[in-house]
Amino acid sequence: MAQTATTTIRIPRSLHRQLSDYARSHGVTLAAALGRAIAAAHREEFWTAVEATMCSPEAVTSTHAEAAAMDMALTDGLDDESAYWREVLA
Repeated sequence: MAQTATTTIRIPRSLHRQLSDYARSHGVTLAAALGRAIAAAHREEFWTAVEATMCSPEAVTSTHAEAAAMDMALTDGLDDESAYWREVLA
């Protein structure tokens, strides 16, 4: 099996200690622990952006407008008071 190319980075000893502690407690390598940290940072950035986009006043107004426009799709224009629907929904 071919080895993956590697490189060395300089980090403060305190950060190396934190990374080592995490890796040891989770049973992973230093590289895997660093990979997890980067993936977690990406997820946090993604969800922060989603929240900023979806929770903006414009997004909320747009969502409410879309929901109002689709209200009739729930019954496809059928009279929900009809005898048929009362029987089906009973």
